[in-house]
Amino acid sequence: GVSYFHLKFLRYALLMWLPYYYEEGLHFSKATAGYMSSSFEFGGLIGTPLIGLISDRQFKGKRDLTAAWFMAGASIMLFACNSVAQAGSLLNALCMFAVGILVIGPDSVLSGTIAQDLGSSSPMGTAVIGTLAGL
Repeated sequence: GVSYFHLKFLRYALLMWLPYYYEEGLHFSKATAGYMSSSFEFGGLIGTPLIGLISDRQFKGKRDLTAAWFMAGASIMLFACNSVAQAGSLLNALCMFAVGILVIGPDSVLSGTIAQDLGSSSPMGTAVIGTLAGL
């Protein structure tokens, strides 16, 4: 639950504040800042199926372990993004694309699949899945 809270906070902080950071902090134009911040969400389009594929093939269905590795990678990529902040728009967008893969993938797994795994193994059965997913 704690990891999901922090992951959700990070996702929405980036989603809401990234355009402002690019425009005010790195001095990109408003249009460029808007397009560049979209790279985070586009990374999520890749990250969601990718984490499922890696979880099933490499980690033999251990979704929590896969999510932990993705989140560790996200923290490394966030430091990398900070290091290349002055390197231009392309490198910044590519870094945020990678962060999107590594943040939105675990977000989808923690909010959906792991909640179903925990709910279906509960003595209360599948009735708790909605509650777990809602939390």
